[in-house]
Amino acid sequence: TDDSLARLTPGLAVTASERLVDVLVDLHDIEPGAVGLDGFGKPHGYLERQLHRWSAQWDASETQPRPGLRSLWSGLADTLPNQSAAGIVHGDYRLTNVIFEHDISAIAAVVDWEMTTIGDPLADVGLLVVYQDLALSGSFLNPPASATVGFLSSGQLVERYAAASPRDLSAIDWYVAFGYVKLAVIAEGIHRRFIEGKTVGEGFDTVGAWVPHLLDRAMQRLSSHTAATDTKDRDGLPS
Repeated sequence: TDDSLARLTPGLAVTASERLVDVLVDLHDIEPGAVGLDGFGKPHGYLERQLHRWSAQWDASETQPRPGLRSLWSGLADTLPNQSAAGIVHGDYRLTNVIFEHDISAIAAVVDWEMTTIGDPLADVGLLVVYQDLALSGSFLNPPASATVGFLSSGQLVERYAAASPRDLSAIDWYVAFGYVKLAVIAEGIHRRFIEGKTVGEGFDTVGAWVPHLLDRAMQRLSSHTAATDTKDRDGLPS
């Protein structure tokens, strides 16, 4: 909760951030078949199916046309990275979906597994970056967890993950862009239900305003990924 995070000392905030990454690395290291999850998901083509699924969800939730959205979807499809080795994907891994031991020394449980499947685990890393970047300002229904309080920045979270995992994170900007798109789709759905009178409560009236902001951030990250890919391709050309 917001109050629990606010009570953490800077040292404990660092520890909480580190444990958050460490457990995610451990989760992604699990061989699905070794824990009885053979056939739980369809890892082949996971990223393509995710793009199709969330694009369709946007179509079902759209409240107004969003400039540049079509080019964003096509850009994500055109720059799809080589899929990381299949593993368990939590689907919504973040600070508020784990339960810490009382002294913050370890994570006692990971909760909210509704979106879990077998696919590309780097989707979890990309979305974790999104959540942490948004948490810097406590925005879009995220509790504040800023670096000034002691929490690791999103870049530091990625560095810690990369140091402990054999997975190639060179295309992480693509996964972050996709994470922003997913949150934009969720926000649009919340906004649609709000204007239809189906969702009430504090804060829901402002969610719609976050949609273009989330889409802009997605485009920025996608542009970074595209630029890095273009540079890599040029550097790989024979002289």
